[in-house]
Amino acid sequence: MSRIASSPFARIVEEVRAWRRLRRRTPKRLQKLETAHVIFLSPAKAGRTWVRVMLTHLCHQRYGTPLDTIIADDNLHRAVAAIPIVFFTHDVNEPPAVRARLSAGALGERRLVHLVRDPRDVTVSRFHELAFRKTAPERRLRGLPPDLPEWPLFAFALDERMGLPFVIESMNRWARERAAMPRALLVRYEDLRAEPLRELGRLADFLGLGARETELAAAVEYARFERLQAREVGGFYDRAILRPGDRADPRTYKVRRGEVGGYRNDFSPEEVAVLDRLVDERLLPGYGYTSSERERVEAAPGRS
Repeated sequence: MSRIASSPFARIVEEVRAWRRLRRRTPKRLQKLETAHVIFLSPAKAGRTWVRVMLTHLCHQRYGTPLDTIIADDNLHRAVAAIPIVFFTHDVNEPPAVRARLSAGALGERRLVHLVRDPRDVTVSRFHELAFRKTAPERRLRGLPPDLPEWPLFAFALDERMGLPFVIESMNRWARERAAMPRALLVRYEDLRAEPLRELGRLADFLGLGARETELAAAVEYARFERLQAREVGGFYDRAILRPGDRADPRTYKVRRGEVGGYRNDFSPEEVAVLDRLVDERLLPGYGYTSSERERVEAAPGRS
């Protein structure tokens, strides 16, 4: 049985199925994009699932929607018209026809939420996502190296097509697009972690959910990382985005660590210096992740 499953024919069949799924996905994603009230854009591994769970809990408190149904597109809007249709996207993972519609010119006056995270932390989480949560056929379909799980993390981080340079380029593009959109909200993962009530409240107001402080506090408590991990292991949610690839392998978990600045624990001091220099040299200002921007914040009056 294992010989059949690993045969070249079986691998070809699996890749064809993956290709067909991608082809069917294009018209569906285009339709969802066109009907959405809000575009929720983020790099992969920027904490979006955590935010979606908190938003789901806010909707549950206010409107009684199911807790195990994570907000996605119009699933909650169909039950309660006051809940907006939200198109969640990582942009770079979309079919080409959808990516062509994701720009300031095409979106115009529509609302945009841009969730970001330190690109160095994103890069570490991105490696675990691509190497250990994606299947071998999915990696082949994306043109990723077949031996990616064996790559050293630092080699991945420096790769122009997959690593930190790729993440920075995407963030730079959306810094320019967002500047041309009159109804855009920038949300930083780090600010959400530091001031979750304030930032979640700001996001809820932008989405038109109008949550009270007690509701915000309950949503934050519900979405604590250890609780998210427990629900992921137990298969609580209705969507595959919150299920581990392998329960015995922590590297395949969707919710892994959620740390701020955790990348420093994954590299040597010399490697950290290289990655910091890349951010300083290539990332556009405005996100708060360059050395000069962080120094200004830390030097501000009242900052401990």
